[in-house]
Amino acid sequence: MNSKTKMVLAAVVISTILVSLALYQPASAAYFEGKVKENGKMMGDSGDDMQRQLGFKRHPGLWLRLLRNGEPVTVEGTIVNFTRHMLILDTGEEQIRVIVPSLWSTEEEVLTMHEIFEEEMLGSGDSVTVNALRWDIREEGLTVYAIFGYEISYDGGKLYAVLPINIEG
Repeated sequence: MNSKTKMVLAAVVISTILVSLALYQPASAAYFEGKVKENGKMMGDSGDDMQRQLGFKRHPGLWLRLLRNGEPVTVEGTIVNFTRHMLILDTGEEQIRVIVPSLWSTEEEVLTMHEIFEEEMLGSGDSVTVNALRWDIREEGLTVYAIFGYEISYDGGKLYAVLPINIEG
């Protein structure tokens, strides 16, 4: 294999791992929805259970690598679509995929990203600003990167990712 093929293969493997580790599975989202009180706090769950559901316990090294090597970025664009835990944005120059967790909090409630789109808080054509962490891998003129969104601003307000960590940018 040439080095470019190896880099692409490594990028695909890393992206697959990041997506699977960084995001809630639909079953986990349903699990959490049943455990959320009106004030947004978890009922009957320890922090260890929550961390295990998010993948922190299973693969802490990958999370630490993302947190240590990720750079804060702001992505402004128009929503093209939401699919498979990815918010697809048109920035005017290109389309960018932002990995987003399933659960998001507003000032009043915790919603899944699917509910946010079903209730039309956000939808295709809406302009948003996403605060995120960007993790780059560079080799021989090729850059592969993942963007993990943790805060979304839109005309109607802000959404905050429900994570067991706090991120300030």
